Amino acid sequence: KEVHTIDAITMYDHKTTTAVARQLRLSPGTVTASIDKLVRKGYVVRLQSKDDQRVIRLGLTRRGRLIYRAHQSFHRQMTESFLNGMDLEQVDIIEHSLLNLQTFLQIADEKGDSNEND
Repeated sequence: KEVHTIDAITMYDHKTTTAVARQLRLSPGTVTASIDKLVRKGYVVRLQSKDDQRVIRLGLTRRGRLIYRAHQSFHRQMTESFLNGMDLEQVDIIEHSLLNLQTFLQIADEKGDSNEND
């Protein structure tokens, strides 16, 4: 759970807690609790926005960036292992299937969000 929170924060953007919560599809309160733990462990820092002092953004410390890179490496190795021995046509079929699944899940999520507002 914590590694996925680090992954959602990323090394490249300074996102808000709300943006991370949206990406992880969790409540901001749940993500805030995770971030508090990650701050205590020295993986995440809270940064005050230069434009608006009320806005707090999240960044990774050196230790957090190491975890981020290790997690990215793990996913890369997992994908390479999964696709090992497949030809380009098979990879294209898997890619197409995953895109179809992603589209289905996005539509289902949007329908769920609209039903919550009813």
